[in-house]
Amino acid sequence: MAESNLSLQIVIGVTAGLALLYMLWPSSNNNGGDSGEPVPEQEKLERLPVGKLTVETLKPYIGANNGRILVSVCGRIFDLTKARDFYGHPDGPYNCFAGSDASYMLGAMSLDKSNQNKKDFEQDGDHQMTLSDWISRFRAKYPIVGRLDGFENLCPESWREAGNDDVIDDVNVNEIYNNDFRYVSGKELADTAKYSSKHRWLSVCGVVFDVQSAESVYESLYGDFADAIGHDISAALMTHTFDAQTYDASIRKFDTDKTKLAKLKKYLQLFLETYPTVGFLDDADNKYRITNFGDVSPPSEWSLVEQNDAKPDVPAQAPPTANK
Repeated sequence: MAESNLSLQIVIGVTAGLALLYMLWPSSNNNGGDSGEPVPEQEKLERLPVGKLTVETLKPYIGANNGRILVSVCGRIFDLTKARDFYGHPDGPYNCFAGSDASYMLGAMSLDKSNQNKKDFEQDGDHQMTLSDWISRFRAKYPIVGRLDGFENLCPESWREAGNDDVIDDVNVNEIYNNDFRYVSGKELADTAKYSSKHRWLSVCGVVFDVQSAESVYESLYGDFADAIGHDISAALMTHTFDAQTYDASIRKFDTDKTKLAKLKKYLQLFLETYPTVGFLDDADNKYRITNFGDVSPPSEWSLVEQNDAKPDVPAQAPPTANK
């Protein structure tokens, strides 16, 4: 009898867990097409990297005022903005994950906001497997756009099970060109845009990054910044114009524009803090590197640089947050 009751409890528990998993996971087919209702215009997304955030600087990214929705899992920050109906502020049923690290909550199938940013727990086998499944699902649907400081080593087993291929180099942006990185030819970079390539690379300031974890942002046709993969996008970032004319364009004409150079340097820092570094682009004509790097606005002055792309829209009642 005891074994029979135990088996029944296990079946009930598994069934309840699967039901919650189904409810938590937005359906890709939930577009209103079968109901005859008009499909709303798709939101224009610009999911550029936010770099390394703290718990406090991640907190405002809850989707308020149509702002970005960011969720950290094992210290990797995913952009869930395209699933606003589910994760957005204030009515998204799963907004409890937004603006925080949700590693414990996802593994435990918990919607309790008091478990946001929880680190002091021992991960058992069930939590590890459940979280690993969530990581795989998130990676398939949402881009990684940043890192959460202090959470990089949370639940490493779950991350490894889902594919740990995103080691970040600890690089000082002011010393980036002093590193002994390998050189990537223009052809090698361009080839990563081919469907058959196993890599997804792009270049910023002549530094090549592996953006496989954010492929949906830069891919051809449907990316936020379509066809950026395989190119240097420095001029595109400076002008916020992403097309064939700005990809691989020289930044030399901006050498005297300190504001644009400071903006580009800030983006370089955000990419360095978010994506693995592959190497340097072989740039014999020096088209992409910032010259006189030390003369460009240092991080302490970046608050003067306009960069709306990475800012959250903070609710009026929220306290001001530290500059990123």
